[in-house]
Amino acid sequence: MGQSGSAQLTLMADQYSLWRTARAIAVALYLLTIEAIFGFIVGIEGLFAVSKFYLFVWCLAILGLGVTTLIIRGTYSRLCFTLFSLLYVACDKQIVSRKDEEPAP
Repeated sequence: MGQSGSAQLTLMADQYSLWRTARAIAVALYLLTIEAIFGFIVGIEGLFAVSKFYLFVWCLAILGLGVTTLIIRGTYSRLCFTLFSLLYVACDKQIVSRKDEEPAP
């Protein structure tokens, strides 16, 4: 990563805002899925009434929860990778600058 400090900071800010946006979308999707599940449970006329439509709604609910988890984990993983990469570069630059400051024996 041969980027300057401001470019690294911009990259980190972009990753952070991407993570926050993805987290907001995932939370909205999660709430929509939970609302659909509760609406489905309340809307069942018979306790053991099962049809293809109800099975389809349950499959969509499970899919919605899975997609929510994948969105959050994927963007959070990318955020952490960027953070630790930038931290490594910053620490490496400090070590190199300290070696340059030390007087030769």
